[in-house]
Parts: sequence; structure tokens; C-alpha cells
Amino acid sequence: MEGFSGTRCNPVHPVPMADPFLLKWNGAYYAFATGPAPDGRIFPVLHSTDLVHWTPLGGALEPLADPAARDYWAPEVIYLNGTFYLYYAVVAFGRDHHIRVATSHHPAGPYRDAGVDLTGSRHPWAIDPHPFQDEDGSLYLFYTVEFWNGERIGSGNVVDRLVDPFTLAGDPREVTRPCAEWQEFMRARAEKGGVDWYTVEGPCVLRRGRRYYQLYSGGNYGRANYGLGYAVADHPLGPWTPWVPPGETEPGKVLRTRSPLLFGPGHNSVAPGPDNVELYCCYHAWQPDRTGRRMCLDRIHWHGDRLYIEGPTLGPAELPRQPWLRELGPIAVASTHPLPAPLPPEALVEVNLCAQESDTAQAGVALAPGVEVLVDYRRGELTGPTGTGFTCPLPAGFRKDAFHQLLLHIQAGGAEVWLDRRLLGRFPLPGPLPGPWALVSRGGCTLFAGITVTAHLRLSDPLYLAASDDGPACRLLGTALPDYEVQMELRLAGPGAVAGLCAWRPVSTEQGGGPEALALLQRRQDRWYLATVVQDASGTPDWQYDPLPLDWDPGAVHHLRAVKTGRSLAVYLDGTFWRLRNLPEAALGPGRCGPVALAGEASVLRFERTGIGPAAAPSGKPGGGSGQGQADR
Repeated sequence: MEGFSGTRCNPVHPVPMADPFLLKWNGAYYAFATGPAPDGRIFPVLHSTDLVHWTPLGGALEPLADPAARDYWAPEVIYLNGTFYLYYAVVAFGRDHHIRVATSHHPAGPYRDAGVDLTGSRHPWAIDPHPFQDEDGSLYLFYTVEFWNGERIGSGNVVDRLVDPFTLAGDPREVTRPCAEWQEFMRARAEKGGVDWYTVEGPCVLRRGRRYYQLYSGGNYGRANYGLGYAVADHPLGPWTPWVPPGETEPGKVLRTRSPLLFGPGHNSVAPGPDNVELYCCYHAWQPDRTGRRMCLDRIHWHGDRLYIEGPTLGPAELPRQPWLRELGPIAVASTHPLPAPLPPEALVEVNLCAQESDTAQAGVALAPGVEVLVDYRRGELTGPTGTGFTCPLPAGFRKDAFHQLLLHIQAGGAEVWLDRRLLGRFPLPGPLPGPWALVSRGGCTLFAGITVTAHLRLSDPLYLAASDDGPACRLLGTALPDYEVQMELRLAGPGAVAGLCAWRPVSTEQGGGPEALALLQRRQDRWYLATVVQDASGTPDWQYDPLPLDWDPGAVHHLRAVKTGRSLAVYLDGTFWRLRNLPEAALGPGRCGPVALAGEASVLRFERTGIGPAAAPSGKPGGGSGQGQADR
């Protein structure tokens, strides 16, 4: 098993990496950047297994046959059924910037151009391609073009459907065009005919539930006004609506310059962390030496439907969370390969599998003896455990000799199943899994890689809490864990409500009355506070109150987050680090957590708890905060 060491600090690598794109494949990471590489190829590539330590791998793309080709920009890669497709922009073959695609059978390359110009017949200038695969398998290409009409003239983003990896449908739709003053690139820009030029570029799309979020970059990439905004939609083809911060009238930034030590952040990509729960925003930023834009990483969070980013962070920050189990492999399996320990009752499981022999009939996982989820190559379907009746056909052209990702989210008596980022459905499970679990291959050998198990509970339905004359209302959720991160979104019902998070309670005193730690929203003497209380084994509580801003709105949805590692509890509210508390010695053992109301009523709209592997526990001051009541957000 692989652990983590060291600290995470921006920038994450000393070599300039402009327009960084981060690909996670088989549990490892590959970062691509604009420009030439030292080995004569194009687009330098870095490799990492932990998002902390990075190794250069050389260049990704073989240069084009045109010796006059220049300005190779913004590579992005998508993996589909055994082939890696690299989309990029270039000036070549007598044409201004246009978008091309290259292919490889290895994530780091070498990639060779496929001889296809995707945009030249429709757009005289196009850059910053971003391929996106939706949950149903449909493909889209987002990219940047010029808009010469409207209130603000400049570049903006569009989207078109990919019929196949080499062909656009030919019906581009507007996504985001210049819409705010902070997106100014240059006044009276001479090379554009002397007009005031605005820039929106670098689209990056992710899906959360039924909503789509397009992060975009705006402003002048060489100045401090450069930053990230985002737009939302209910379908990849739109319509898209730019996010406007509360109380403002123009679309705003979700990532901006906060220090001259790291300025002009932008042109991002997004990838899951090692535990498959955390999301990281990978972007570039300048340092005072201005010798190049360097790659940075900061975590993405959610506040209701609002996306926000912890960054740009300066100095040592929290390490990426480590899952409970991580085996990068590859592991060759010819029958059954047991894995250590039973699965947690609530778990996110990833395996990547590739048949090595033509006779291989089935491959997958046994979640417990007799409870199998298998890719059946002969029947051309994915099958769930016996008795569930769950089957799904494999996509047309499914290659058994290519790696495919199988992702299972196990909780609440069932499992959600994904294959190659496609959501296939959900099947029931017969109660807690007794273990052990195993990798399975029948009829021949199969390679397994990027095996990850994370203890992860996600509440699917809202909760309503009401304290009564009989006492507080508390719902402890999920199995007991030694270390974890818990986050919830809640809304208080009136000024008399005192509610929040029971962030830790040991198994021995789950009914209350013993050691525990709470993070509460409470009104005292006409002022709202974040109250944290730690109670030791004797039942003596230690209360600490942090005053909230005078305009803090108790009727809004608020985001509470706590990170419990050993005897330490870090508490965050609405993206800001507020308080670090020491816990009693009993906290070294497993504990549970959940929403609580000491008085009045509250609604819990979202609740998630994720286990932390022991080597990923943060040390020192928690990341994302620069002290009580302050944070580099």
C-alpha cells in the first residue's frame, strides 16, 4: 500500500506549467502544459501518484509535419476504450489557431496528430479545447472563439457535440462570452483593430447531481486581474448562466489574486483526489520573478449550489486525503485475489481492469463471498450480484484488452455502479457485507490497477431536526471511524434555534452524557456565534464562542465542515477556518458524528462523511486558513 509524505505547497512544481491539464488514470496523475518540452516534443508532462511529488516524463506530442507550426497551446486529454485523445490548439498549415486531436495508447504519449482540423471550417480562430463526457457516455467539446458583436467584444466559450472523437456535429452553442469588467484584456488593443478587448477562455466542465458547472478564465493572463468565474446549466448544450455573487450585479470570480506572491490564477482543470471524493482545481499562477506560470492545486468545495475554491493557498496546506486502501498495481489475477480487511459498510470502491487473454470470460470484484459485480465479456454485459437481476449491456465496441474503470458506491442497502464514467444504475445488497472481498477473473488472466477503497457516506435525502422538552435531537450517521472529514449544509428555523454538528462522539457513549465535540450556530445577546464545545469524560463542557459577522444571515443555507484526526478537530464555516480544538484521549479510538439540534429546529440539506487514511492526517495548522476567523479562500 502506498502512503503519503511531505507537505503540499503552491506552486506544486518549480518548472513552469502554463494552462495545466490534470488527468487521473488508473489511480495515478498526469499533468500536461502548454509549450515545448526539453526532449523536442510538445507539451511537457509530469507524473505523480499523490498530487504532492511530481516527476517529469518529457513531452507528449510529436511535432507536426509543418516546420512553421507554432504556438501549441492548452492540451487536454480524455481516455476512451483503450485510446488517449489529446486535443490542442496550434498555428499550422497556413491557418491561424485551430483545434486538432492526437492519439496515443499511453497517457504520457507519444501522441501523434490524427490529421484532423476540428474547427477551421467554421471558426477562423479557436483555442482551449476541453473534451467532456457526460454520465450517459455522450461527448462534447468546449472551446474558445472570438465574438465581434455585443456590449463587450472579445473571446468567449462555445460547445459542440462530438459525434466521435474526431468529428464535431457542426452546431456550436454559446456558453459564456465576456460579461463583466474584470474580464478586460486590454484597452484599445492594436492587433484587434484598436477595440477594447475582453477575454473569457479556458472552459472546464464538471457535473454535480443534475447541474453542470463550467469554470472559465477571464481577464489578461499576464496581469493580476486574471481569475476564474463559473456558469451553470441543466444540460451541456445550455443555456448557461454566469454565477453572480450575492449582492453584486456582475458575474464574479471564484478564484482571484490575493497576494503578489501568487497572482493571475487561471486556466484550470479539475480532477478527483486520491480518495475519489475530494475535487482539486489545478491552475497556473505567476510568482514575483515572472519567469513562467507555475502549476498550483487547491480544493473545490460546495456551499449549496455554489462552487468555491480554497485558494490560491500560500504556504504548507493540507495533504490530499488518503483512502483506506490503495493499490496502484498492476495485479495479475487468474482466479481470485483476496484483498485485506472487509469493506466498510459505506464505501467508494474503484478498480480498473484489463483482460490479458482471449479466453478471459469475466472479471470484476466479489464484494463478499458470493456477492459479485462482473464484466461479462462473453455476454457483453455488466452483471450485479446473483438474485438482484441487475444487468447492463456493455457499450458497442467495448475492448476487453483495454483498461476499464469500475466504480461502486456502497451504502444504504445498495450500490451505485459506474463503468468508464457512465452511470449504469443501482442494485440492492443483502445488508452489511461480511467480507472478505476479492478481485475476480474467470477463464483467463486479468490485470487490475488503481484499486482504491474510501469509507464514504453520503446522505441522499434531507433531514429535519427538532429539539423537544425531552432534550436535543441528534442523528449519528454511518459506522464509527477513527479519523474522518464531515461536512453538512443546514438552515436554521428561527432565531431560537441552536443547531449544527455533533462532530465526534465515541462509540462507548453514543447515547450522550460522555465525551463529545459539537460545532453549533447559536444566538447570544443579539449576536450570532459559531460555538464549539468539547466535553471530557467527566461531563465537563469547555465552550468557546467565535462571533460571526454582523450581517450573517441565519435563514441562509450554511456549510459546516469538521476534520477529525486523532485528538485534533478543525472546524470550518462557509469555507473559512474558524477553530482548532483538542479532544479527550478517547478520541484516539473510533467515533461517530451527525447533525444535532440543542434547541429549536433545523433542516439538513446535505451530509457527507469521508474516512481519512492514517498517513494523510494533516499536521500543524489546517490548510485553507490563516488563523481564527480568516482564510485564504
